[in-house]
Formats: sequence, structure tokens, C-alpha cells
Amino acid sequence: MGDVHVTGGLMNEYEEYARKLRPSGLHRWLMTWDAESMLLAGGLVFVLASILVFLAAFMPPGEETKARATRLLMAHGYEDIKLDTVNVFACGKDDVMNRSVHFTALSSGGMRLEGAVCCGWVKDCTIRFE
Repeated sequence: MGDVHVTGGLMNEYEEYARKLRPSGLHRWLMTWDAESMLLAGGLVFVLASILVFLAAFMPPGEETKARATRLLMAHGYEDIKLDTVNVFACGKDDVMNRSVHFTALSSGGMRLEGAVCCGWVKDCTIRFE
């Protein structure tokens, strides 16, 4: 088989096509990594993401979560509402990325109740009693 010679306008189209196929800077850099480096980098990303999720779960409830919890409890007729700390394990297992706050309140019947208000980023708040 002979060599293929491209001339004229076809050469410019061929060069343009070949330029598009060349890897970008990041892709070229990643191609130099071996399997061990990729595994180490993936493990490091996993550990850092896990730490961030853990910290987010145990952070104290923000003012927005407290305000939503208070509005919900007042709407259900509770009085003398006292909000406390995070209650991470009070929310359901199907609740993903919830913010919860422990509370004590007085019901309209005069009974002191304890529980948690779970407020999701996507769903509304729910009351869970202990």
C-alpha cells in the first residue's frame, strides 16, 4: 500500500480533524497516571467526601431549620417550645440529607412532649416523637 498524500483544502480539514482528536490538558495529564495513583486519588476523594457528609450531619441546626421547626410545632398547637441540639438518628432511614432538631413542647392538653423535627432539603418538615 502506498502513502496517502493530502493536498490543498483537504489538508486543512484533515489537520482540523486531527487537532480535535488530541486530548486536552487535563485529559493528557490524567493519561500519565498509573493505576495505583488513580486508586489513591479515588480513595482520597472518597475519604474527604465522607468527612464532609459526616460533619454536615452533626452540625448544629441552623436558624432556618429552627424557624421551620417552630412554625410547624406552633401550627399543630404546641406551646412553650424549646429547641435543643441536633438529633441525627431521629429521622427515618429513608430521609436523605435531613436537618433535625430536638424539641420539648407543651401540648394543648397540657402534656409535655419530646421529639425531633426533621426538615429535608427537598421535602417538608415532619414531627417525630420519642
